[in-house]
Amino acid sequence: MATSTEKHKRYPAYKHTDVEWLGDIPAHWETSTVKHQYTIQLGKMLQNGPSNQDDVEVPYLRAVHVQWFDVQTSDPPTMWASQKENELFGIEKGDLLVCEGGEGGRCGIVNSNVDGYIIQNALHRVRSRENSRNDYLQYTLSTTSAMGWFEAINERATIAHFTGEKFGALKIPLPPLTEQNSIAVFLDRETARIDALVAKKERLVELLQEKRTALITRAVTKGLDPNASMKDSGVEWLGEIPAHWDVKRLKVIADIRYGLGQPPKEIPDGLPLIRATNVYRGHITDSDMLNVDPEDVPLGRRAFLSAREIVVVRSGAYTADSAIIPKKYAGAIAGYDMVVTVKDAEPEFIAIALLCPYVRDAQLVVASTRSAQPHLNAEELGDALILLPTLPEQQAIASFVDQETAKLDSLITKIQEAIERLKELRTALISAAVTGRIDVREEAGCK
Repeated sequence: MATSTEKHKRYPAYKHTDVEWLGDIPAHWETSTVKHQYTIQLGKMLQNGPSNQDDVEVPYLRAVHVQWFDVQTSDPPTMWASQKENELFGIEKGDLLVCEGGEGGRCGIVNSNVDGYIIQNALHRVRSRENSRNDYLQYTLSTTSAMGWFEAINERATIAHFTGEKFGALKIPLPPLTEQNSIAVFLDRETARIDALVAKKERLVELLQEKRTALITRAVTKGLDPNASMKDSGVEWLGEIPAHWDVKRLKVIADIRYGLGQPPKEIPDGLPLIRATNVYRGHITDSDMLNVDPEDVPLGRRAFLSAREIVVVRSGAYTADSAIIPKKYAGAIAGYDMVVTVKDAEPEFIAIALLCPYVRDAQLVVASTRSAQPHLNAEELGDALILLPTLPEQQAIASFVDQETAKLDSLITKIQEAIERLKELRTALISAAVTGRIDVREEAGCK
């Protein structure tokens, strides 16, 4: 299903507005400020204990509970509040909650029972007056956000806050109430269709990624010959392996060294510095790549990388992720992470094995989580057990995995691009409807 905004009718006449983000609107529409059409109530400051004997402990929602078009109400935290505050900051089904901080303007409607809940002061509670609807405003705010208007008014140079003053002064298009209803009904239906398509495609991506992982795991733990004789690996959780394969620790077949503890100074025409943020599931990415001065690298540090060396992330959210260095980045500088130089094996095979669940998840991730913060050292990395076929088999497996995963990756990329197009269509459809560029009254069943 693909709903193009071009196939929808336009209104017969338009007029100009002075609203910078809006432009022209249907001739019979008006513009107004949010505060004239809705009541806005900022939530309560967090109170961790009772301030008097009448205070009670109540559940509350904060910004993290509000995502676009969704409010999560299960397992809320609690704070203390008086009866008067419970009434002032209380919420009910149908309320629109809008983030004051973080991604200011992000909003969702409460669709579940929230008796006794209040909101923290990171949220605004919005209720419609007699000529407005919360669901229409929710769609309008999503368009305002997509156009970058919230970033412009939320003063990103400091801490972004979508204050009640800014929110109330925001100018919005105001169709007649019946048309607000038509627009909301139309968008509920059409976005639900798009969301269902996106969910199906995202599930297909998940299945393909599972297939990719299974293909790699099978190749690096069982080999390419389905008729090969098997033996007990001697490691309980590894099970059987081909009879002629060995099990060796990584430190036996490779040298491991650390990169630089402190990055060299940045210069525009310097060498790439490979950091954890540049390592992603077997690939070196250009995203946020820094260029640094090679003259600032300490003497005696083997910081310069060679092609086919492997970078393994030491700490943080990406701990145990790894990638082989392609020719493009030969001569680049290793950042804080570890570098594996394979001596007695095929580097491409070892790079694949390090990302395989039997190494990465079952050994490296486990070793890295023994402390409060994920961290992996060279000794732990070197102790990792690697299944090792003959060198010709390693080369054949690496080639097979490269070819087969390339096919799957190409298909996954195409599906992900289709998902992005659907999301862009969703955004465009909402924008067209709430700004009056399309007339959806007949399609919504309201003329």
